[in-house]
Amino acid sequence: SVFLLILGVASAAQYDWLRSVNTDKPQILEDVCWSDGLCGLELNNGHVTRRFVTKPGFGTVDYLLNATDRRGGVQSMLRTVKPEGYISLAISSTSNMTFALGGLQDGNTFLGYFNRSNTTLTQAPLSFQYHSYTVTPALPVDYPWIPGTRHAPSQLQWPPAGQRLSVVLTPPSEPQWVATASLPLKGQSGLKVQTLTFNTTTAQRWRLRVTSTYSQYQSVVSELRFCHDDVCLGNSTRFVVGASGSRPDPGYNGDSTRVMDGNITSMWDSVSDAQGTWVLLDFGKPVTVSSLQLYQQGDGTHDMQTAFLDAFELVKLPQDLNVTVHYDLYEGLPVITKSISLNTGEAAVTISDVVVENLGLNYPFGAFEATGPRAPGSVYTGEALAAVPFPQLRLKTDRAHSASCSYSNDYSNSYDPNAGMGDQGSVEPDVRCSYYAGFKLAIPAHANWTSFKVFALALDSGDVERSQLAMQRATMIIAPHSQENPIFFHATKIVGADFETAVDRMVDVGFEMLIFSFGSGFSLESSNPVYIKAVADQIAYANARNVEVGGYDLICLDRGDLPDNQTVENEDGSRGGNACFASSWYDELLGKAEAFIQQANLSMLETDGPYGGGACASTTHTHHTDLHDSIYQQEQKQYQFYYRMRELNVFINSPDDYIFAGAQKTGMGYSEQQYSLPRWIDVSLSRAGMYSDLSMHLPTQGWMFVPLAQYHGGGSEATFQSHNLAFEWALAQYLGAGVAACYRGPVPYWDDESRSIASNWITFYKQHRGTLIQPIVGLRHPSMQSWDGWLHVNPLHYQPSGASEQQQHEVGLAMLFNPTEHSIEATIALPIYYTGVETDVVWISINDNPVSSVSVTRDYFAMVKIVLAPMNVSYVVIYDQSV
Repeated sequence: SVFLLILGVASAAQYDWLRSVNTDKPQILEDVCWSDGLCGLELNNGHVTRRFVTKPGFGTVDYLLNATDRRGGVQSMLRTVKPEGYISLAISSTSNMTFALGGLQDGNTFLGYFNRSNTTLTQAPLSFQYHSYTVTPALPVDYPWIPGTRHAPSQLQWPPAGQRLSVVLTPPSEPQWVATASLPLKGQSGLKVQTLTFNTTTAQRWRLRVTSTYSQYQSVVSELRFCHDDVCLGNSTRFVVGASGSRPDPGYNGDSTRVMDGNITSMWDSVSDAQGTWVLLDFGKPVTVSSLQLYQQGDGTHDMQTAFLDAFELVKLPQDLNVTVHYDLYEGLPVITKSISLNTGEAAVTISDVVVENLGLNYPFGAFEATGPRAPGSVYTGEALAAVPFPQLRLKTDRAHSASCSYSNDYSNSYDPNAGMGDQGSVEPDVRCSYYAGFKLAIPAHANWTSFKVFALALDSGDVERSQLAMQRATMIIAPHSQENPIFFHATKIVGADFETAVDRMVDVGFEMLIFSFGSGFSLESSNPVYIKAVADQIAYANARNVEVGGYDLICLDRGDLPDNQTVENEDGSRGGNACFASSWYDELLGKAEAFIQQANLSMLETDGPYGGGACASTTHTHHTDLHDSIYQQEQKQYQFYYRMRELNVFINSPDDYIFAGAQKTGMGYSEQQYSLPRWIDVSLSRAGMYSDLSMHLPTQGWMFVPLAQYHGGGSEATFQSHNLAFEWALAQYLGAGVAACYRGPVPYWDDESRSIASNWITFYKQHRGTLIQPIVGLRHPSMQSWDGWLHVNPLHYQPSGASEQQQHEVGLAMLFNPTEHSIEATIALPIYYTGVETDVVWISINDNPVSSVSVTRDYFAMVKIVLAPMNVSYVVIYDQSV
């Protein structure tokens, strides 16, 4: 291969991706060299760069943020090199084995920062090793979706533009010593000789691993005896196990390379690593052991406190087994997605402890895991400091329940070998993304298994607002179906003329989707052909008037009506009230839902109580084996259910984080009890809560609630029907936020005034929906003591299909609320930067009045003078040119 050094030069981003149209294309560069002398593969899209080598092992040697010069330029996020991940597996009767993926690691022991001029890369001894790679010029499709569906921006692309790098790793070709048992030991202080018993174990190779002493000093062990049935193998060499390694006693004049009375065929050695300080002993043949006689100093200082005795066996993995690591690089986003897949070949495999991402990061890209730094005058407690910004490399899995990313402190594994001490004062965050503890999954032969995905978003600032906009922009690209935004109504009376009245009034004011609400009598799980035909006729009536129809169902949680073979079994054998979603209930529910949807033409489901993350101990359910795979398999089935709904183009409300499974909306973060409060308290608290939620979510990701009829309680004080001013405020704040609300009651309006109110605000929403569904920049948090509001920013001019020329020039829309009983004259500073406007003026329209120009200050603000009427809502539309 010809290496092209020039291709390996990283450069600062040329534009701010949060306010400009993308111009850089993702690239996967092959046979490229970099300034540190290393050569390999590179992912680069102008915003983030990840570099890999394939020798001596495969792994990431640099992970760069390509920020703009004003935000720091090119910055390395890596502090050290670590294996790409880990996978524990067992084949046939072999014990569980943990392998590093790729195996590349930093050979240095000082990990406080990356000294690239003095880096020693090594191959982990037990690892899946580099074999080959492929480049795919398009990203995979997880589920079908068409851009522009239900008024989502037509400019969005599905799948997103990007490329995939897939790296195949194969098991070691030679047999490997694998730890098959770990026996915990507990020593006593001040006792020179003690016998430690454990489960009888047979192995040829053993490892004594000391993890702590009764002081900060090293452990001194003068003799070990491995015993079984009162027969012991003794040793005659004194050795030390501690922070400085192990060594023969200086006073012993024998052969220091032979221990255990000559019964060991190899030299003993010691290593300090994350597992402790250890000595490896090889007997040359299998030895059965049930106790260990330990001879120690007995001085209370050098005495072992905790240790492990590990047993090893020699294992060779099938050579047709392989792991593939997938890296997805997106166009226009500082995001790389990672996942792994396993091909089993001829042998069945049981996997556990799967780590998909494993990085040693610099602060601030990793969490502030402090070992020493503290405020002047404070007392250091050893705990990480809380009052610091969040990590700037945000990692999130695509799972709602079964996997997560977590940070830890790498300090214990890092020390200066020359000084013989730790790097006190350093900040050394690790991050790992893995399945929850207890995960174990059997995979049959000739199968392909794929893990969860990890989304890694590199942020160029600790600024909270900028970070929030980045997360929302990434969601728009990675999960564009979440921007579908029909205006729906929860109908509580759906029998006969009541249904037609509700539909007719919806059409009259502009609602677009009717949902058979909970408590309405709707039954998705009915197999009665007469009932399904009646619902189909109702849906046909609505569809003829351009209204879609959906329905509510409680699908998993609190399903006390199911038989034992479909409900969760607790570890004590008792039954819970939830369905097990990996039982035959999944098949029954999916079959009923598919039949109803296709026979009645239902196009929306509100799946209340989806799988919520609980385990099931049953060993007889259809789709899981036992407790250990129950969380994984139940979540898999929930994802498959939603994938099928995507195939049927069914819009999904799900009160859980299933956005990456294909669901469109979840609860915006409210408490259901707030909708039983007096209506004005409800309106006020809900707007304040929504303001905070909109800093984390796209407007279209969540829903709120408007109880036209009574919800949980509160009586007439809580309901909005016949209370038109409160009704108008609810419509204004939810539609003005771009957030769908569940307007629940028998009809969407009840008199001429409420009809006019609903029509006006829905018309406003439809006129500006392309901008209203975009992320917000906060203006002022609601306090109910003065004005509050937010600004939607639309720098990329996203609009639904059929937008007018004027709508295509909308770049922002501010919603301003005056909840007080007096007029407010204010000069409001509208932050223009994230609208993408570069000129020194913008054009605005206040409450649909004629457009006028306003100067933009050097720090990107437009100062707008406005009079806010008492108990009123105003809005300001921003254009990038005169319209």
